[in-house]
Amino acid sequence: MVIGEEAGVPYCHVSAGAVCDHILYATDFSDTAERAFSYVESLVQHECNRVTALHVQDRTLIASHLEARLAEFDAVDRARLERLQRRLLDLGATQVDVALPYGRPAQEILTAAERACASLVVMGTHGRGFFSDLFVGSVSHNVVRLSPVPVLLIPPIR
Repeated sequence: MVIGEEAGVPYCHVSAGAVCDHILYATDFSDTAERAFSYVESLVQHECNRVTALHVQDRTLIASHLEARLAEFDAVDRARLERLQRRLLDLGATQVDVALPYGRPAQEILTAAERACASLVVMGTHGRGFFSDLFVGSVSHNVVRLSPVPVLLIPPIR
């Protein structure tokens, strides 16, 4: 992985051999996301030592009626992320960070991948959305389409 700065703009470049340098695991805590986490666990067991576990508090779902409960949602979801963090540390990861941004999921995942200089994004193809059985989820679709690093999409069990 090459990290640098060009014209005042930081960048990172992932080489093929560096795909496991830093995994960004994006979760919505759905069954498919849990399945994707099992792949992250396997990667950690095979020498991928740095992981960021991320859950985005979806502004479009929360802002209109539930924003007063955001602190409550953050507490519950931070505890969930910390449980995942402990599992990965127990498997041998050397650094596991958690992130809980508030915003649009695809954009927050892409921003986190860039800021953390992630070398791989791992996520499920479908979350808890209404059309999850019909299409690849819009979040995963947009992450794949716009990601500067490889994305490993894990499908649901059929």
